[in-house]
Amino acid sequence: MKTTGQESRTVSFGCGALFGIFVGIGFGLDYVSSTPTFLAMIVAGSLICGILAAVLGDSFWHKFSSWFPFG
Repeated sequence: MKTTGQESRTVSFGCGALFGIFVGIGFGLDYVSSTPTFLAMIVAGSLICGILAAVLGDSFWHKFSSWFPFG
């Protein structure tokens, strides 16, 4: 079954957003002391990573994995 461009972008956004939740939690635990700001950090991380993954596609994941020694 072939996927369309829209399906691919939707899956990329979903995976990026899920990953962004963990990025937001990581940054929130390190830099934020209040609960509302912590939650905003999680939402922002999710949206930013989701949008970048949808726009950049596989290059987002390749660029990200190059930051880590196990990639």
